[in-house]
Amino acid sequence: MIGLPDPTLLSLGLALAVALISTWIIWTDISARRISNAAVAALAAVWLIAALFLLPWFEVLRGLGLAIAVFVVGVLIYQKARIGGGDIKLLCATLALVPSAQFWNAVWVFYGLLVLHVVISLIVSGIALKSIRKSWQNVRQYPLGVPLAGVLLVGALRYLASA
Repeated sequence: MIGLPDPTLLSLGLALAVALISTWIIWTDISARRISNAAVAALAAVWLIAALFLLPWFEVLRGLGLAIAVFVVGVLIYQKARIGGGDIKLLCATLALVPSAQFWNAVWVFYGLLVLHVVISLIVSGIALKSIRKSWQNVRQYPLGVPLAGVLLVGALRYLASA
């Protein structure tokens, strides 16, 4: 008979896995402008392990419900060519991992990382003011996976630091 894993060790292992997967997503989204299905599947596997061994049933249902709702809305936005399919998959997987108590904190971290990423991108690339308007016309050119994965990375590292 296989015993249940130690919740503390399992939580730490899952947080480390999320940090590594998030780093992988950030790297591939910046370098190749793609979020691989394997990376999103790895996040889903982390959620599944957490759902089986750590999460109460209402958190599992909330995560599934939120992921499905975001997927439906995301597909509608995708059809208008405003967001990529990989970004939708990553957003669904990310929101399923965020506990209810930390949801709004995660939203603010996401927006903060999004703004930080845009500011750094503008500074590093030296975009002139008149071309900023042009760059915002095509939202699909922006790698949304970076702030999404950044939220997971910050949360995982924060959890690891507090353990």
